[in-house]
Amino acid sequence: MIELYDLGVSVSQLFKYFEFNQSMSVLAMSINRSTRDLIYFSIMFSVVFLAFAQFSYIIFGTHMQDFSTFGDSVYAASFSAILQYSTI
Repeated sequence: MIELYDLGVSVSQLFKYFEFNQSMSVLAMSINRSTRDLIYFSIMFSVVFLAFAQFSYIIFGTHMQDFSTFGDSVYAASFSAILQYSTI
């Protein structure tokens, strides 16, 4: 968790160096203006996604090995949805 915070601080400090180029300063200004909305979106997305994972744990937990624990259901809900059609 601390590493994620450090990464966020480092990226935010990096934005002050974007002022050398007009298009980069527009990007930095847009991200700074939308930070509040991005935080609200992240919170709502997390709540909905964790509710979906909890629902899948409750419904499929006793029947399928992939959903036997809450952590497994979060993993299965996120990565299997993304990688379901992958040929890797």
